[in-house]
Amino acid sequence: MKKALPYLSLCFLLFFSCKKQHTPAPEKKYKITYDLSGFSQQVIGSATKKTINNVHLNSTTGLAASANFLNYRVYDFNTGALIHQINQDSSVANFGNISDYLPAGKYVVAFVASKNALPVNSLPLNSGAGITLSGLTSWPDVFYYKDTITVNAGDINASINLNRIVGQLTIKLLDVFPAEANKLTITVSGEDKT
Repeated sequence: MKKALPYLSLCFLLFFSCKKQHTPAPEKKYKITYDLSGFSQQVIGSATKKTINNVHLNSTTGLAASANFLNYRVYDFNTGALIHQINQDSSVANFGNISDYLPAGKYVVAFVASKNALPVNSLPLNSGAGITLSGLTSWPDVFYYKDTITVNAGDINASINLNRIVGQLTIKLLDVFPAEANKLTITVSGEDKT
C-alpha cells in the first residue's frame, strides 16, 4: 500500500492538473464605417451678387477642401466613458473615411473637423463635457456632428454631413474710411451660440 500511495498521488495530481480551462469566447465586433468625404460647402454673396471681385462663387467639395483635421470619438451611451478615438489629418489617403469595430451596444459618436489643429479633449460624457472645444474664436472653420447609434447583428455604413459651428466672415470696405473716424464697430446679429 505504501508503494501504491505515490502512484495514487501522481494520478490525482495529473487528474486535477489536466482540468480544461474555460476561457470566454471573444466578444463579436461589428465594422462601423463612416464616409465624410462627400462634404460640401458653398460660399455665397448677397442675394443679388453672385460674384465678388469677378470671382464666381461656387461650391467646394470634399472634406479636404474645407478641413485639414478630423477627430472621431465614441462614447458608451450608458456610462459616458470614452471607448475609442481616431484622429486624421488631410495627408492620409483615406481622409474623411473612418473605420472602427465595436461590440453590440448603444454608443454616442462625435466628429469634429477644422482647417487648423484641434485642441479636442477626451473627457467622458458623464463629466458633463464629453467632446469639448476651446478657443473657437481663433479657428477659421469648425464642423461638428454628434449622433447616437445602436450596434447589433450587423455592420454599419453611413455617410455623414458635418454641420458648421464656426465660420469666417470677411468684410471688405469699398469706400474710403473717413479721416475723422477712429474706429469701426460691426455687429453680427443672429449668431448661433451652439
